[in-house]
Amino acid sequence: MIDFKTPLKAFGRKLAERSGALRHDSKGAVAMIFALAMVPVLLMVGLAVDYSNASRLRSHLGDALDSAAIAAAKELAAGNTDQAALQQLARDLIEANLAGRGGDSMLSDFTLTINVEDGSVNIDATITADTYLMALAGYDELDIVNSASAAASSRDVELIMALDVTGSMRGSKISDLRTAASDLVDILLPDGGAPKKVRIGLVPYSEGVNAGPYANSATGGASTECATEREEPYRATDTDYTSAPLKNGTNDCPGNEILPMTANSTTLKQRINALSARGATAGQTGIGWSWYMLSPNWGPLWPAESQPEPYLDEENMKVAVLMTDGSFNTYYDWGWDYNWRTRRWEYVWTEHRGSSASAQRARALCDNMKAATKDIVIYAVAFKAPSSARELLQYCASDSGTHYFDARNGEQLRTAFQVIANDVNRLRLTK
Repeated sequence: MIDFKTPLKAFGRKLAERSGALRHDSKGAVAMIFALAMVPVLLMVGLAVDYSNASRLRSHLGDALDSAAIAAAKELAAGNTDQAALQQLARDLIEANLAGRGGDSMLSDFTLTINVEDGSVNIDATITADTYLMALAGYDELDIVNSASAAASSRDVELIMALDVTGSMRGSKISDLRTAASDLVDILLPDGGAPKKVRIGLVPYSEGVNAGPYANSATGGASTECATEREEPYRATDTDYTSAPLKNGTNDCPGNEILPMTANSTTLKQRINALSARGATAGQTGIGWSWYMLSPNWGPLWPAESQPEPYLDEENMKVAVLMTDGSFNTYYDWGWDYNWRTRRWEYVWTEHRGSSASAQRARALCDNMKAATKDIVIYAVAFKAPSSARELLQYCASDSGTHYFDARNGEQLRTAFQVIANDVNRLRLTK
C-alpha cells in the first residue's frame, strides 16, 4: 500500500499559496505566467519519480517478505516455535535482502505472527522511503506497506531436469549449464537432502539418452545403453515399458547416464559437473524420459528410493525442467537403411533428421504431461536458442509468462534456474 493522498493535498495547499502570492505581485508578470505554466509539468514529473520509486521499493519489499516468510515457515516445520527467534531470523533476512538491492530503505515497522497448529507464518512490514516532489509539501518520507504468508506444507517434490548436452553445448555453454543446474540443487536441497521431501533426477539428452543399467529393461532387451523413442500409438504416452518398450536406433547417445530421482545433493552435483557435450538434438526423447521418471507407470524400473508417487497426490508435486540451446532436429521411425555389412537395404527403426516431426512429437508429449489427469508442472529454459526452439519451449511451459525463460547468456541461465528453484519452494510453502 502506498498513500499519496495526504501529501498531495498538502502540496495543493502549498501551490495555492504560492500562486496567490504571485497574482498580487504586479512585477514580473511574464515570469509569473511562466512559473505557473511550469507547475503542471513539474508536478507530473515529480509524481512520476515518486510513484516509480515507491512502486519499485514495494516490489522489493514483497520479494524480501516472501523469502523471509518461507524461511521462517521452514524453521517452524523443523520444530522451532520460538517467536522471538523466528522474528529475528525473518527481520535479518528482510533487511539483508533490501540492502542487497542497493537501497537504503530500512524497516520502520515489522510484525511476525505464527500459527503452530497449521504451520503458517504471516509477516506485515513497512519501510520508509525518501520523497522528491512530496518534500515540497513537507512530506520528506513515505510509508510503504506490504505483507506475505507462508505455510510449512507437507507436499513433497519430484523434479526432473532434462538437460541438452548436444554438440552445440560445447565450451562455455556446458560450463554455464553445470553452474546453473548446481544452483538449483543447492536451493532445493540446501542441507544435503531430506528423503521423501525433495528428490531430483537428471536426463542428459542428445540424439537419445544413455539409460545405463535401465536400458535393457526399458528397451525390452534391444539395447544395453542407448534408448530413443517408441512407435505409435504409445509415442506420446507414459504407458509402462513392459507393454511398450522403447527402441534404440542410435549408437551415439550421450556419455552421461540418466540419474533417477535422489535426495543426495552430492551425487547430483557430481553428475552435473561431469556433463559433456556431443551429438544432435532429439529433444522429444529428453522430454519423454523426464516424464518416465515422474510416471508411476514406470515405478518398477527405478530403485525403491527413486520411485514416483501416484498422480494427483495432494501431498506431492511433480515438476519437469526442460532446457535446450537449439532446434529439435532428430527423430526415430521405421525406414529404409543400407546395411554395409550385408550389402542390402533393410527396413529398420532408424534415425531421421527433421525439425518438424521432432517438434510435433515434443508438443504432443508436453500436452499429455500437462493434462489435468497428470498435472505435471513444466518449466522451460531456452539458452541462446533460435526462434523455433524458443517457440517450442514457450508452448511446453505450464505458463508461457511465468514458467518460460529466454536466457541469452550464462548469467541469465543461472538466474533462470534459481528462479525456478525458488518458485518450486514457493509452490510448496506459500498459501
